[in-house]
Amino acid sequence: MEFKIDERGSWISDSLEGHCFDPSLCRAIGSVLKHEGAKTIVDLGCGPGWYVRGLSDLGFDACGYDGNPYTASISADIVENGRCKTLELTVPFDLQVKYDYVLSLEVGEHIPIQFEDLFIGNLLRHCKKGLIISWGIVGQNGTGHVNCRDNDYIIDKMTSNGAVLNYTASNYLRDKASLSWFFNSIMVFNLSPKD
Repeated sequence: MEFKIDERGSWISDSLEGHCFDPSLCRAIGSVLKHEGAKTIVDLGCGPGWYVRGLSDLGFDACGYDGNPYTASISADIVENGRCKTLELTVPFDLQVKYDYVLSLEVGEHIPIQFEDLFIGNLLRHCKKGLIISWGIVGQNGTGHVNCRDNDYIIDKMTSNGAVLNYTASNYLRDKASLSWFFNSIMVFNLSPKD
């Protein structure tokens, strides 16, 4: 594969090389989101926008952001122009909107540990109802994996920030995934209602 990885973990490439899409998982994510009453979704670490397109095709208002400066151009043939944009995910940001759900698939393991809490804060800052995340587990091979984490670590991070693991939805997505790395990593978290 010919692409660069920057010091914050973003893939820098003007091609689709290295990006993967799981259509059956995308449909299952759509089912979970419908069950949860979600309408708006943001994919943080969207790559070329396949999940943004898949969820849009299922009737959701979906958009995405990725640290790759070529995000808009590589996503242009996949999703409507402007639905996927470049944004550095490891510095604090506020999109001035909360989405029903944040989606972040296979992103965290690429982010160096010193930026991990900033990244997680950005995810949680932008969701109203919940978060669907997969974070490469310890021992999972992959290009640019510098921060793989066990599920318990991610669960602890999320619960300490008021999110609750939805076991039923997480297991459903793991069962429906066709790409092996999702079998042990994808999780659904619901946010605890605030008084």
